[in-house]
Amino acid sequence: FSTILLDTSDNQIILPRPVNGETLFVARLLHVCIYLLQFTISLTLIPLIALFINFGPLTGVTAIFTILLTTATAVFFTYLLYMLLVNFFKEEKIKNIVSYFQIFVTIIIVGAYQILPRLISMEELNQNFTISKFAYIFPTVWMAYFLEAVHNLNFSSFNLLMIACAILFPVLTIWFMAKYLAPLFNKKIASLGSSSEDIVIKQATTRTTESFSEKISNFF
Repeated sequence: FSTILLDTSDNQIILPRPVNGETLFVARLLHVCIYLLQFTISLTLIPLIALFINFGPLTGVTAIFTILLTTATAVFFTYLLYMLLVNFFKEEKIKNIVSYFQIFVTIIIVGAYQILPRLISMEELNQNFTISKFAYIFPTVWMAYFLEAVHNLNFSSFNLLMIACAILFPVLTIWFMAKYLAPLFNKKIASLGSSSEDIVIKQATTRTTESFSEKISNFF
């Protein structure tokens, strides 16, 4: 997402306009989400068909919902990673770090996909499978309990807690990004530009009066 999140080429057009950090954040977020959903659909289409056939429509629809929640959670952690990077590195350095990180993650995932299944005995796993206490901090475990609760119609207090975590965490993180991270991130992105962009920022901050459209923009 570095091309979208770290783009400074449009600063001279956008910054003098009555566009705040939340608007820029939503624009970038929508672009990233649409991009991610393309991958999500291609990766989950066949598993979803299998879920609908083997476990019923209710579990299938719940699976679609949990996939969207998982995608939103992934966007939050990605945004958080970029936020940390822009605080410590310059634009070109960030892009290099991201490129190396992508290569590293690709190698790890491909290697794990080939090696780990060969190291696991499925018979032993089915007989002695227990979930570690540390696993409950991961959103994927919440989503799994969400699916299990709906499939078995077992809404115990623990399952309800897992469902609440699965739903509330992505919603609260999106709100947190829009409210606090987005303005800071956009200021950092603006500072990555040239000195001419700094002049534009100063021009944008000198505006004191608000038009009617600006007043109602907060509501929308």
